Amino acid sequence: MTRSASCELIPPWNSRDSPSIDADLGSSPLYGGEQAVNCYVYLSNPAPEPNGLTVDVTVADPTALAWELQPPVDILPGWNNGAVSVNVPSDVPAPVHTSMTATVDGVSATVPVVIEPGLASFTVPSAIAAGPAGATATGTINLTGKVDTPTTVFIQPTDGIATVSPSNVTILAGQSSASFTISVIPVTSDTTVQIDGSLGTTSLESDSIDVTP
Repeated sequence: MTRSASCELIPPWNSRDSPSIDADLGSSPLYGGEQAVNCYVYLSNPAPEPNGLTVDVTVADPTALAWELQPPVDILPGWNNGAVSVNVPSDVPAPVHTSMTATVDGVSATVPVVIEPGLASFTVPSAIAAGPAGATATGTINLTGKVDTPTTVFIQPTDGIATVSPSNVTILAGQSSASFTISVIPVTSDTTVQIDGSLGTTSLESDSIDVTP
């Protein structure tokens, strides 16, 4: 809270102050398999001398997340923030809607947490015959479950002989996969290429695709 100029001496923390909590990714969902995601606790004023403050942090659904950096959060005197860190299970079969709450001196702040299914696999052809004019094939990115909000996966090939379209594949709400086109240029000898995908802070690599002349 913002205080106007005054001659009154006000302690750094009292019943009119408040905490807040914020995930590292802002309003974006978390995704299955994400690791060491920071969640920050902020105080409206610095923690007081001499001992600072201890903030307890809880998750409404304790099975939804695992602690990487375990609460409580000790905020040092003169500081107004601290952090916990969470890991998201890799196998999220369906969206999870839960919340995280920070509590200090009987005052609480809660932030919603949405966890969407993460990357599961690619479906790609084992081989593509490029021929004299190049060739195309279809690939699919699969998640561990159906999402309840449109989810975009960034994909790219590991070698310049191939391109993908689109490079940002959107999986629609209610779906667990989306397809894309793989295009290869003519080659003079057998070459392999893979497709990389990233979602949030996670990544996934496809099986190798043999590209032949």
